[in-house]
Amino acid sequence: MQHDLRVEDGVAFLLTSGPADLDGWIVMHEALIAHGDYRPGMPILIDHSALDWSTLSADAVRSVGDLVVRCDEAEGWSPIAVVTEVGYGLARMAQAQVSDVRRPVRICRTRAEALGWIEELRAAG
Repeated sequence: MQHDLRVEDGVAFLLTSGPADLDGWIVMHEALIAHGDYRPGMPILIDHSALDWSTLSADAVRSVGDLVVRCDEAEGWSPIAVVTEVGYGLARMAQAQVSDVRRPVRICRTRAEALGWIEELRAAG
C-alpha cells in the first residue's frame, strides 16, 4: 500500500493506492505523526479511491480500526474523513469500531462530501 501525504490549509491529505495491507496503514499513520507540518487535532482527509480493498480481510479491517484507536492520542483525536466507494462497507465497519466523541470519523463516497464535512466541523469550531 502506497500513500502520498501533504498538509495544506490546515488539513492533512493522505491519498492511498495499490493493494491494501495493515503494514501500509501503520506506515501511513507513522508518517502523518512525524510530518513537520502536521499538528495534532488537525482534520485528516484520507482518500482511498485508488486503493485495492480486495486484499484486505474483515480481520485486517478490525486491526486497522485498532491501529487508529492506538493513534488517537498521538494524532490529537483529529477528525478523519475517509473517501472510498469500493471499500465503503469495510470502512463503515472500521468506523463503528473507532468513532469516539473526541475523534469523529466520517466515511464519504466523494472527496467533495469529505471536504464539506471538514468545513462544517471548522465552522462549528
